[in-house]
Amino acid sequence: MERASSIIESLNLTKKLEKTPNYNDDNARYKNSILKKIRSRYVGSNRIKKPSSNIPIVKYFQSISKNRIRSATKPLPDSITKSLNYLPFSKDQLICRINSFKDSQKWDLNYLNKLTVLKIARYGWFQSGRKNELWCKCCNERFSIKFPETLNNNDEDNDQLIDKLQDRYQELLAQSHKDTCPWKVRNTPELVYKIELNDIFNQIDHFENLYRHNLSFVKDFNGLKIDNDDDLNLNNIIKWLSLKELDINIYCILITLFNWKLNKISNNLLFESITDNRRFITSLSNDKDSGIEPINLLDEHYSWCDYVEGYKIVLQMFEILTHDQSINGNDDNNNDNDNDSTNDDENIDNETRDYDANNDEKFLEKMEQLRKIYLDD
Repeated sequence: MERASSIIESLNLTKKLEKTPNYNDDNARYKNSILKKIRSRYVGSNRIKKPSSNIPIVKYFQSISKNRIRSATKPLPDSITKSLNYLPFSKDQLICRINSFKDSQKWDLNYLNKLTVLKIARYGWFQSGRKNELWCKCCNERFSIKFPETLNNNDEDNDQLIDKLQDRYQELLAQSHKDTCPWKVRNTPELVYKIELNDIFNQIDHFENLYRHNLSFVKDFNGLKIDNDDDLNLNNIIKWLSLKELDINIYCILITLFNWKLNKISNNLLFESITDNRRFITSLSNDKDSGIEPINLLDEHYSWCDYVEGYKIVLQMFEILTHDQSINGNDDNNNDNDNDSTNDDENIDNETRDYDANNDEKFLEKMEQLRKIYLDD
């Protein structure tokens, strides 16, 4: 099943990468090299070959796909969505709504485990500027979130009360919009907020820009301490930084990997994360033996933050890039560019012949195994 899942993930990633524009020569080289790696490992062809739609197993999965994609509600006209700035599938817009909750004096409910800022923002709500009040930019509706300030001494009863109130407010996130508001029809899927492997080029660009920014704040301080619970393999990031001819600082790599942006305030260092509105300050010292407590960069995020799990995807991205760069580096040392291109074409032709001869039947066998697993579930 794991191998079959890898095949399907690679097919989907390859299709999306082929549609990604080439912003510059470096991105074009990365894109083409990643495509070659995926094809040679999982597909073995320079083009994704679609199985015939007349095959029964293919028809079966096509029927499942159609049933799942079909929505119960009709899509809104483009004229409405543009005029109302209603963009439910825009991560930038979602983060903009999340950032409206950054004032802790106006929003002091970050302790809630169900009614999170992410959940609220997914339903189109901004923080209005009044304490614990929500505002919709599309329909101009407002409503307040209220929890009792005084609770009884029974912690179990208090937890049950807070849970019930959170459940009720979650229902109101959709119901409180006006009937004509598009957010009442469709909210932002949680998947929009997650870090996905198919967004590799944007994520790598973001990492590079953030690393360059953070490096100037970290390299002059020896007293910074980071408590890292996970045994992270940073070798691929170090290789990539070397290829970019950037200074290598392990602290800066960790800070950037977990998406913290640094700024200096007096002799303190401010950590900011725009994707979940977290901020904290740590004292700085040039003394390695100072008594400053170590920072756990993962625990400082809210539990719903995209980088709590997303940093693992970022590590996979660097693994793909550095693996492919090392292959290209060996080719450059042994051959001229023209010879490399010719050899690549010959390899692709050989892979295509192998694929046509052997891989169709194996692919369909994997699909049949997936169908049986799907039916068992």
